[in-house]
Amino acid sequence: MRILLDARPLQHAGPESERSRLIATAFRDLAAGAVFGLAEGATAGASGGVAGSGGASGGVAGEGSVGVAGGVAGEGSGEAAGGVAGEGSGEAAGGASGRATGRASGASDAADEVEWIVVADQRYRAGNFPRLPGTVIVRRAIPGKAGWSWWYDRTIPRLARRLQADLLVLTGGIAAAECGIRQCIWMPGRAEPAFQSPDTVHPLYRGRLAASLARASAVFCFSEADRELLAGSAPASAGKIRVLRAFPGDGIRPLSGEEKTAVRSQRTGGKEFFFADLTGAGEEDLVYLLKAFSLFKKRQLSQMRLVLDGRIDDAPAARERLRSYKYKNDIDWAAGAAAGRDALAGAAYAAVFPFEGDHLGVPLVNAWKAGVPAIVTGGGILEEMAGNPGGGMDRSDPAVLAAQLMRIYKEEQLREELIGRGFGRLGEFSRERFVDAVRSGFTGAPGEAVQ
Repeated sequence: MRILLDARPLQHAGPESERSRLIATAFRDLAAGAVFGLAEGATAGASGGVAGSGGASGGVAGEGSVGVAGGVAGEGSGEAAGGVAGEGSGEAAGGASGRATGRASGASDAADEVEWIVVADQRYRAGNFPRLPGTVIVRRAIPGKAGWSWWYDRTIPRLARRLQADLLVLTGGIAAAECGIRQCIWMPGRAEPAFQSPDTVHPLYRGRLAASLARASAVFCFSEADRELLAGSAPASAGKIRVLRAFPGDGIRPLSGEEKTAVRSQRTGGKEFFFADLTGAGEEDLVYLLKAFSLFKKRQLSQMRLVLDGRIDDAPAARERLRSYKYKNDIDWAAGAAAGRDALAGAAYAAVFPFEGDHLGVPLVNAWKAGVPAIVTGGGILEEMAGNPGGGMDRSDPAVLAAQLMRIYKEEQLREELIGRGFGRLGEFSRERFVDAVRSGFTGAPGEAVQ
């Protein structure tokens, strides 16, 4: 089985994109062979890349590309194991370049052998997206709507036919032109364009949605609400749609009392704190949160602090708001501080998710796994994931959120209940279930529509 993976949308989203990290993790697990049932060493992506037609292990092949074992050819630089194919000419070690027929070292001609070929545009550099299995092949692309049209209508179909791919994996929510090859499509984090961030909505997405759903063999989205929206717009495609649930990080665990004390001593002067994720939030969202925290401080007269984390839209305006905020000395903004983020969240008295932002729920399931009670906003992916264990809120009044903060601060029993409910929800959000749903979509195996 030869899989051609369109990584250009992941490349443009960047390596820190939550969606890109989830997708890449699933692909790496599939390439490792555990889900496809491959013997160890029988996956080209896991064992060093795609070779030229002469059979050079670890090389790179493609249309007129140099195959360099473990290295870099032409434009771009190697990130995926096995190297990158550029747009030069030459031969892979041990064989001519041309149609990729890669065989991992020690692989047989077994029917379940899988080769991964990743295609990116000429701006590709190592670290543009999370690590993917297989070999990166670079193809020239032009920017803008016309460039994306050419990419999906000409570049991808031609490359897929030339490489004799068995499966196309499209990560931008858009199908390629019909080329006689099965296509699996990953929807954006929000299937409804109106709910997508202006800087992430794809210029072709809305206009091609119906055709993409009709052309796809499998469609992956990230919420039941999105599944219903997509199925409602294309009833004939309803059976193709699978919902993928975010899963927590492998290293997440409850911190000991000593560890929590150490984090608080380092970050908040030893004081307890609420932890709020601002990912994808706007200035209005921040104002809502600050008003709620002000009400909490006025009524409780406590030394509780508020730690803000994540990427916020229009950060300069947000920082200006904080400068004039009455309780600014009780606010810590750890925006962009990836190092130590999990420990910081794990040491919180409670995690607050008062707005959905544009993430897919990884911070929420991480909080549950760390044993941190979570207060979750009403509506959206987070509330759907929570099943309301965090006591969803009406966003129209900051006093509602303030009341939730006061309750969890004063009622230890409620806090313990929320921790227990969070642990109880974790079974629905496992890495294994996520990857198995992707596998079933790739292979066409029967599976649940949701999970």
